Amino acid sequence: MLLVPCAQVLGPGGLDAQFVDRRHTGQEIFTGHQKFSTEEGKESRVRARILGRNMTRYKAQRRAFIHGLNPSSDYEVQSGAGRGRSSLSGVVVCVPMHALEFAAVSKHFGERAALSRVSFSLAPGRALGLLGPNGAGKTTALRLLLGHSEASEGTVRLQGGDPFDPESRRGVGYLPERLTLPGHRTVASFLTLHGGLVGLRAGELARQVEAVAEQTGIASRLGDLVGTLSKGLTQRVGFAQALIGGPRLLLLDEPSSGLDPIGMREAREWIGQAKRAGCSVLVSSHLLSEVERMCDSVVILNEGSMVASGAIGEIVQPGEELEDAFVRLVGSRSGIQHGA
Repeated sequence: MLLVPCAQVLGPGGLDAQFVDRRHTGQEIFTGHQKFSTEEGKESRVRARILGRNMTRYKAQRRAFIHGLNPSSDYEVQSGAGRGRSSLSGVVVCVPMHALEFAAVSKHFGERAALSRVSFSLAPGRALGLLGPNGAGKTTALRLLLGHSEASEGTVRLQGGDPFDPESRRGVGYLPERLTLPGHRTVASFLTLHGGLVGLRAGELARQVEAVAEQTGIASRLGDLVGTLSKGLTQRVGFAQALIGGPRLLLLDEPSSGLDPIGMREAREWIGQAKRAGCSVLVSSHLLSEVERMCDSVVILNEGSMVASGAIGEIVQPGEELEDAFVRLVGSRSGIQHGA
């Protein structure tokens, strides 16, 4: 039997696990709160309900559950309700319930709050727009997700884990706003470097470099030095390095920067292809028309606080576009604090 858990980190030492029989009917097997040890080799234990009965013992390899990231692990489940104790065995595949999550997150720089009790999450396979005027806290949020900075309060989770844990960043593709690439490398060698960093090897690495170069329209430029490319072509190379290896999560900061109208349309298609493959996408952008086309939902920040979140259809009122809703919610501001 193949059981697939969706795990949401509740806090230190706990996961909310849901196991589903994917091979047969998709019936829920059990849900519960799983406790795990941070010591290698310790058993994981959970109290839950399994097919309507109390489960008394749960044993699994620690690495499969500590962040819900490991692709598979052997497991053993024993359920007991007096007589008729039973056990199940097979392979577990772990998938986090949230690709990323902010829970009451604040970030202070001295007396200034770049973020103040911000809470939102992104479900697997969905696209979320992170919006706000300059200084609203968008870059701070991305830095927290990437482990470049630490929250002053609250909890940030990346693929179910701590952003400072390298395992939580496995399978994350990132396109920064200020894209600085090594000009002395050829496009091919740069993409090969990144493919190796995400774990691609030998023949698969070469195939992936060719595939993402073809996808992003830079196949004819693989032999060119990165430093000789125009801004638009450089942005395409940035997209290619974010897409190589088939990421589970894309973090895109101003992804349309430097792209002409054709490039912007193609970028929407690249993002759409990633979503259709099950990839989650976080887009931070000032081009609200692009966000409206790419994203399922949005979070709007203003001066570090969250002023709106939800499906675009819930935020945009009749007769409005997303830009109108944004202006209505944020309004005009003076004294913008830059650098957040």
